[in-house]
Amino acid sequence: QVRESLGLAEGEMLWVYTGSLGIPYEVDRMLALFGRFHAKHPKSKFLILTRQGDFLEGKIPNGLSEAIV
Repeated sequence: QVRESLGLAEGEMLWVYTGSLGIPYEVDRMLALFGRFHAKHPKSKFLILTRQGDFLEGKIPNGLSEAIV
């Protein structure tokens, strides 16, 4: 049900991050890594579970906003 609600079909990759966000967590590097993966697997999604969602503001690269949930 969760995969379906995120628009993921069987076999499509879901990345999950849970926890704090901030400079020590290298969010820019994490998003860049997912961006390279997503370029090869455009139906993949990245689920970020955090209480610091405002830290992501302005950090999500163009073209990835639809893939970050």
